[in-house]
Amino acid sequence: MRKVAILILCLLSSSFLADVANSQTKGAPRPPAPSNYRAQVIRQMSQSYTVTRIRDAGITQPIFTTQSRWVVCVATFENAVLFGTLHRLTTIAFNNGQTEIVNARLVRPGKGSTDSAARTMLNVNGPCKGHVTSPLPEIARVGKPS
Repeated sequence: MRKVAILILCLLSSSFLADVANSQTKGAPRPPAPSNYRAQVIRQMSQSYTVTRIRDAGITQPIFTTQSRWVVCVATFENAVLFGTLHRLTTIAFNNGQTEIVNARLVRPGKGSTDSAARTMLNVNGPCKGHVTSPLPEIARVGKPS
């Protein structure tokens, strides 16, 4: 009888400790992804770049990062004045409903890549590594007469 009581006590205490451990590892709930992220990205990029030079663009789905914020990556092919085509990768974060460019860099197209920024797997370091872009044709229409 004593062994059974000790066994029950051990089972109850381990169950209680597991519940305590699980409650401590749960962080704050993840905020929802921005619903109008594409429009916010286009607005931010039109304020930061000459979007009329962009001839092709692709965008990733929102990615929740280890910094507890949502980001998207935008790959663009731009007509450059001196160097032909520029390939730019822009990382945009969402903070309390506001967008912010956290990283923008010129990149070389990957080996065997097509001349399209859409449907491209991103082989870069950072939160967008391994993500695939989808077409972002709306940015090409910004600033152009309809």
